[in-house]
Amino acid sequence: VGYNPLPDPQMWKLSTKDGAVFGADGKLGLLRVEYRPGTHELEISHAPKPEQNDGNIARHFTIEGLADAPQITLNGKRVEAERDGKIFRVVL
Repeated sequence: VGYNPLPDPQMWKLSTKDGAVFGADGKLGLLRVEYRPGTHELEISHAPKPEQNDGNIARHFTIEGLADAPQITLNGKRVEAERDGKIFRVVL
């Protein structure tokens, strides 16, 4: 589990001991990420403030180091990741 507990947008990255790396293509607002390698699930809760949408906020959440995309839930809804080479991207 990884967090950005601050309301201010931050660069953020989480690496796991099994080689998975989670991050984004920009700054993230309030964030909670839970990766469950045993069930291959990823839960993302992301809530930037409306006024923080100034171009520095991430548009995609990125997943590296996994052979297949996990089952992803974004803000309570099931979403699919797009494969881009060895990286998976989730539209935020």
